[in-house]
Amino acid sequence: MKKLFLGLVIGFSGAAIVFNTSSVSAKKIETNISALFNSITIMVNGKHVDTDNFNYKGVTYVPLRSISELLGKEVIWNNENKTVSIGEQVPEEDQNPPLTIGEYGNTASNLANGGLIAGNDNWVYVSYKESLATPSTKDGLYKIKPDGTQQIKIASNVATYLNLDSDNIYFVDNGIYKLNLSNNQLQKLSSSGTRLVLVGDWLYYNDEDNRIYKMKRDGSQKHSVVNDGTLINVVNNDLFFMRKNVLFKTNILNPQEKKLYTFSSETTLEPIIQNGKIYFHDHRIVYSMNFDATNRKAIYQSEKNNIFSLNVDNKYILLDEGNDGNHGQKTMVKLTLDGKVKDEIGESGLRLYSTSNHYYVTDISAGYNEWYYIDGNKRIPININ
Repeated sequence: MKKLFLGLVIGFSGAAIVFNTSSVSAKKIETNISALFNSITIMVNGKHVDTDNFNYKGVTYVPLRSISELLGKEVIWNNENKTVSIGEQVPEEDQNPPLTIGEYGNTASNLANGGLIAGNDNWVYVSYKESLATPSTKDGLYKIKPDGTQQIKIASNVATYLNLDSDNIYFVDNGIYKLNLSNNQLQKLSSSGTRLVLVGDWLYYNDEDNRIYKMKRDGSQKHSVVNDGTLINVVNNDLFFMRKNVLFKTNILNPQEKKLYTFSSETTLEPIIQNGKIYFHDHRIVYSMNFDATNRKAIYQSEKNNIFSLNVDNKYILLDEGNDGNHGQKTMVKLTLDGKVKDEIGESGLRLYSTSNHYYVTDISAGYNEWYYIDGNKRIPININ
């Protein structure tokens, strides 16, 4: 059977056709052609379509609006920038989600460490579980002052993947929740959820079957984005995700998976995508590479036996390192973004978090969780009452 290649044009009349197109990917072209009109029968979903057509060099062209509207797609012509838009339009704020730390839910580094903290200059929100083995009346979500004082319990949920906007905090706890910060009203947005990232007006999350979904902040317009993948981050409409030990990305507006990088078995499988770079470590060496996985290089090698946690903000790379296991002493090291040592801060912990130039660590002692605020070269206990 001979293949029919179908092209679409905005409209036409007369024997001489002028193509006049302009876009970011094609140069403006104007040329005259001769073509054979109305030589093809057009069928859409088994029904004859009464519309003009012409054939040119084996390609059949029909009016864009006629076919699109028959397929249930709205066609919008923007004369100012000479753009044709088909189908549901993506709001401008969703096309270019903000990237700067503090402008969306949480930092990529905090989320890579489980998202147990999110905050700003006024309040820091901390998830707390007193004992790893047993429930406690102290368990829950707290807001505290940046220096660790004034702890106020705002929910009983042991929350993970905390994300903030100006009015609400979103988190995971056997589902996805939205907590209004002014009246503590709690709303369940989804019955499933294991990871969560807030970007622009959209919440991206994993379900228990490792599928990635997106929905509006109010829980509406929920739909699938990736059928199989562990959510990492969303940057400039590119959704980054892991499948086993391989990092992929796909464009949200034009889905097409692209394999970026395969991590070795020694590498931590939670890369941090931030500041235009991808950061990761293999317990001894910190690496960085570009968003397209090029220019991979080692930027820091620890003299200790283990790097326990990695965190990157807009100015520094922070890490916890030590010679012993989880219960041994750990030291926080501050690096410049190119990996040069700036400072050794002092005793640290298992997981490291940053909010608005404040640093926090959580540690485990005899099966109990402990939170600390880093003040200069000291760690100060945050006593959850």
